[in-house]
Amino acid sequence: RGIKSSFRYDCLCGSSENPSKLSNHYLFTKLFAHLIAGPKGIDELTRALKNFDYSDRCSLVWIGDYFAYRCRTCGLTPSMSLCGACFNAGNHENHDFNKFKSTCGGACDCGDPCVMKPSGNCRFHGPDKVANRPCPPRNLIAVLQFLLPSVMKALMYWFWDQCKAEEPSLNENEAPMLFFLHRLHACGWVTQQLMVNVMIDLEVFADLIAESERRLSIKELKHKTLLESFLYTIVKLRFPESLSTLLIGLLPINEFKKLFIDAYVDHYETIASTLMITSRVRNISPEVAMQLNNRIVHISVQLFSGVDHALRMVKEKRL
Repeated sequence: RGIKSSFRYDCLCGSSENPSKLSNHYLFTKLFAHLIAGPKGIDELTRALKNFDYSDRCSLVWIGDYFAYRCRTCGLTPSMSLCGACFNAGNHENHDFNKFKSTCGGACDCGDPCVMKPSGNCRFHGPDKVANRPCPPRNLIAVLQFLLPSVMKALMYWFWDQCKAEEPSLNENEAPMLFFLHRLHACGWVTQQLMVNVMIDLEVFADLIAESERRLSIKELKHKTLLESFLYTIVKLRFPESLSTLLIGLLPINEFKKLFIDAYVDHYETIASTLMITSRVRNISPEVAMQLNNRIVHISVQLFSGVDHALRMVKEKRL
């Protein structure tokens, strides 16, 4: 618990003794990596966790200029997309498919029953792959499970600190902890589920508010979870790619996707306002404005490509 207390909510930010935010960020990212991986290192931890990566859905997310596949024989929606690995590991012989260049970014739909037929799943994904999946040994994930809530609270507070600027933005080179979470995400289902558990935990967010309310004017926030606050931050920072893709990569976990869609619809008015203000007030190039539009599309298409969630929002939110 002494180590955990080092990961205070403000540990990624500068202090009077050490004003450099970036040096703090790097220091605690390296410390976190060392504590969860031990002397064998993060590569060995990744290999060990991959042995337990049995997922019903692919979690690969790509940004612009990625070559993906679309199989109209297997797809239930026209926006269905597959990554190269899942397409090649599936049986699409004599199917009506094409390879295309994704300009706005996307995510693999392999294993998603709302978007594609089960017959189109690759040999690594589908409901049959998770029926009897083994659980990782406790000693493999105990430290990660213990420290992750503190780390994600600290990252959220760091984002709030970035949002205080008059023109808030994210220099993605100054967020090493965010990129380390991407690396954990790439370890597969085990780490993805751990991150989701923290993001939707009401108590974790309540603790962050209690710890930090004296430092930031955040009382007006009506959020209840880190998920809701991360989404608010995405909008505030004009859809930084690294944070957006991390959240998109957690959508294969059904509980997370449902709550993310709810929060996204609740924030949609703010999203629309951000687009209008950006295009009319800020002196930005058409290319930057188009990039912002593409990043919003990148998220929206993952949420509403299937009929079920779209109909649920129409009924529950009276859209």
